Amino acid sequence: DSKTITITSDGDGAREMIVSYTIAAPIWKTNYRVVLDADGKPFFQGWAIVDNVSEEDWSNVQLSLVSGTPISFIQPVQQPLYRHRPVVPIPSDLQLNPQRIEGTEFATASPDAIPNIGRGSGTGIGDGQGGGRVAVSGGVLSGRNSQQIAQLAPGAAQSTEFARNATGFAASTTSVSNAITSGDSGVEAAAQGEEVGELFEYRIEQPVTVNRDRSALIPIVQTKLEGERVTFYNEAVNRNQRPMNSIRLKNISKLTLEGGAVTVIDGDAYAGEALMDRVKPNEQRFIAFALDLGTVITTKFKSDREPVFLVKAANGIFETHYYQIERKTYTIINQTDKKRTVYIEHPYREGWKLSDATQKPASRTLNHYRFRVELEPRATVELPITETQALQDSYQISQITRRDIEIFVSRKYIDDATKAELDKLLELQARIAGLQAKVEKLDEEADAIEEDQKRLRENIDKLKNTPEAKQLITRYISKADSQETRLEQIEKEKKAAEEEQGRLQIELSKVVREFKFDRKL
Repeated sequence: DSKTITITSDGDGAREMIVSYTIAAPIWKTNYRVVLDADGKPFFQGWAIVDNVSEEDWSNVQLSLVSGTPISFIQPVQQPLYRHRPVVPIPSDLQLNPQRIEGTEFATASPDAIPNIGRGSGTGIGDGQGGGRVAVSGGVLSGRNSQQIAQLAPGAAQSTEFARNATGFAASTTSVSNAITSGDSGVEAAAQGEEVGELFEYRIEQPVTVNRDRSALIPIVQTKLEGERVTFYNEAVNRNQRPMNSIRLKNISKLTLEGGAVTVIDGDAYAGEALMDRVKPNEQRFIAFALDLGTVITTKFKSDREPVFLVKAANGIFETHYYQIERKTYTIINQTDKKRTVYIEHPYREGWKLSDATQKPASRTLNHYRFRVELEPRATVELPITETQALQDSYQISQITRRDIEIFVSRKYIDDATKAELDKLLELQARIAGLQAKVEKLDEEADAIEEDQKRLRENIDKLKNTPEAKQLITRYISKADSQETRLEQIEKEKKAAEEEQGRLQIELSKVVREFKFDRKL
């Protein structure tokens, strides 16, 4: 899949031409080592693993490693692109048909309701990082054929003292951590870092040689960083009551540390491994590398509701404000003879606030508080974390009942003056309800009269041809006349009741609207 590009330069005389191009290459990986001294202070080393999978050797090339996640894609610009013209048939005659213009707007808002329309959407994000332990045996690096270390100037040779042990073999009297952190360890950072726009570049200072299908392990950072050995606990993650041995690491260098695997060495011992995300200058990370078997952390939870502290009414709403209280107590037990610095990670929730009695957190992330606790040997410490959330109960003033008022009085939400206003409101509600009942009763009476008149009309039709018809018809007509009179009275009474009901409803709305107070308890 190759292309030949011919570059033509017009003009006379010789000139220098620089041609650069971009090719696909494996993502460079990082691997770190953190060495803890006796006080738990970290010494930080980092290597970049670069793979040459091209078809040619890299001989004395200038190498730069860029940290970032830029957007990249491939577009086939070398392929010819045509815009096809539509084929229009030759008309058979000059007769013109009515023109039909297809609309591009659709009445329905849902794309699923539009037939025969192709739809497509997609999102994508890519990132890559990696790392691993490097095992060198017989010239093998990370599963490749052989190891090629970048040709860099080494540091001064290390001078190591030896003593004979009981078996007669030579044993080093220098600890692993001292050998690594000493100035003559033989390892020097071979890269200089600087920001390039929004990215960060490691520029290798000396030319690098890497043969095809081989890898280079290039030291890019070797420095002391700010930090300490700590114990880290998050209840959602550490469900076995055991926290994690961790390192609180702050990047005080000017370098951006790309994410990768971290091997932790504590004194002369291998302590564990971890994965680290990208760390910008002055950023802080907690790196958990092993289970802390010397510390036990248990939790106890309690939820409660505080009494109402504020009562107010406005815009037809009666509100009672109170606090919901949640307390979680972390019990931290140090089972060792050494001091412990413990960080407790507690969830941060929107709308909840830490109480004044709670210890101030050392820091806060987007989703968690972090509390620092100093733990003496064989000591047990409790860390209570109390959070409050302001809540409220709301009542429609126009729907408050006598029972509600009795509760408000018993809990001392309202005073006598406020109770009198609410009693007036209840009285208006009772009068309105009485008028409504009267209207309904009048409607029922009118319905009964109409039903009786219907029966009378049916009886009159049946008695037309009987001897008693005249006498009964006269009686029925008299009764119907009295009923009509009553229906007229019902209509007047109903109209008066409805008018009074409307007037009281306006008065009630005004009372509700003007009912305002604000009282702290």
